[in-house]
Amino acid sequence: MPYKTFKQTVKNTYMDRLDFFYRHFTGQQDMPPWSLRHFVGGANDFQEIGAAFLREIKGYGLLKKDMNILDIGCGCGRMAYHLEKDAEARTLNLRYTGMDIDHRCIAWCQKNLAPKTPAFQFFHANIHSESYNPRGPVNENEYRFPLDDEAFDLIIMSSVYTHLLEQAMQNYLKECARMLQKDGILYATFFTYQDEHEARNGSARRPLIYPCYHEHIAFANETFPEAAVAYQIDYLRKTIASCGLVEERPPVFAYQDIFFLKRA
Repeated sequence: MPYKTFKQTVKNTYMDRLDFFYRHFTGQQDMPPWSLRHFVGGANDFQEIGAAFLREIKGYGLLKKDMNILDIGCGCGRMAYHLEKDAEARTLNLRYTGMDIDHRCIAWCQKNLAPKTPAFQFFHANIHSESYNPRGPVNENEYRFPLDDEAFDLIIMSSVYTHLLEQAMQNYLKECARMLQKDGILYATFFTYQDEHEARNGSARRPLIYPCYHEHIAFANETFPEAAVAYQIDYLRKTIASCGLVEERPPVFAYQDIFFLKRA
């Protein structure tokens, strides 16, 4: 086992043990362990970020009765965890499918979340990703979701396109267009920039810089491009259109830019 991997495994084991006692004594035994929360970015903020994201989805009017939801990149169930606990959401008769390329996250969700809510299901997509699943055998540029056409009212892709290179980004957009119902919405976040200056120097809303600039795509790290991927916004909009989607409303420009897309 490589040194870094061994060192991280030791740290995860140690932190999970400490976290187990913390969750037990604070009445949060139903949360995922520290190692899974840390893996998806924010072990200590799992509750706050998840609750804030659910409020955001509600605030945009995206949560409606009898919806069928697909959460691509669901991680260890931050959205599902809060949907299951939210009193209002429980009255909406929601169906939820969570997908992730990390098998540990999906295994935890299947064991701990799915039994609580029969309308919730989770599946592992063993897709290759240099950042998150380097041993995955399936090419993300060609992956077809094992899900029906026009099956979902809402597809969530938060912090996923920010790690997808060009061909994978296009493939996922086309797959989302295929899986969306006629009036369904794709909620997707991207890193975007207007021009080379903004890519290389950042902006007021997002100090993250992309020194590895290649006209319509830029990376924070050339050696590990999937770590953070940004797209020139005009190019992104043309790509969205070429993949069979249109903007349902104007984007929300923030640290990650939020796009609301529907089938053309």
